Amino acid sequence: MSFVRPLLFTFVSLLGFVCTASANSWIPSDFKGVQWLHADVSQWRQTATLDVSVGSTTITLNYNKANTWPGIQVTASTGGQIRVNANPWIFVQRNGTWYAATFEWLTVGQTVKAVRAVQGDHIKVPPLNTFVPVHGEVYGFMVSGLARDSRRNVQERSEVKMYRWGVGPVPSCRSQPTIRAFRASSDNVARSEPVSLIWEVEGAESMSITPLIGKVNSAQGTQQVRVAATTQFTLHAENACGTSNASRTVSVRTTPLPAIMHLLND
Repeated sequence: MSFVRPLLFTFVSLLGFVCTASANSWIPSDFKGVQWLHADVSQWRQTATLDVSVGSTTITLNYNKANTWPGIQVTASTGGQIRVNANPWIFVQRNGTWYAATFEWLTVGQTVKAVRAVQGDHIKVPPLNTFVPVHGEVYGFMVSGLARDSRRNVQERSEVKMYRWGVGPVPSCRSQPTIRAFRASSDNVARSEPVSLIWEVEGAESMSITPLIGKVNSAQGTQQVRVAATTQFTLHAENACGTSNASRTVSVRTTPLPAIMHLLND
């Protein structure tokens, strides 16, 4: 028994990690449900592109408007004057809700900040005022025109890029997968008679059909199965934005009692 508890603890810990990792949902393209801790920029025009990379000491937010958006002169925390034209954003999920907050300013032409800037003491707004990035968690990053206080230059923003901290960029998407078709060659078959399941999906990163088939790799295809009893098949299609499901039931015809008796008499 001495070795069982450590193994059980390890298993539970791993299970907790898997559940935590899989609980990450992705930010809706319309920002529905997002809580804005600084200005709500959900209606600002998306005019900028963005690439994100994180090193050991710096985070690079390479957006194509760094030298285009006009600058505004502000007083830095050190007392000097600087010209700023953008704010970097981080999206953090807590208890199923995405919170969006700026962290510091970007001066005209600036695309690199210290990694330590992506922390709560730079965000300064609850519930992210004590936030510290965690390895393996997924965050969203964006750059907008000035939005940290009442000062404005342009009401424009970049797209949101998802990033798994300590790992790298997460593939982006516009919407959850679209299931164009999921049907059976026949909805009513004799026991063990072959039947084909046919599907067509757009925008999926992974797909599976349960039961009997499991993972499928083609966006459109056909798979033959044999069922011994009435079975409901479900197609699961998933990408970074969510999961789409579709179901199809294949019924198995029962042999009438008189026919069974006839066979027995023969």
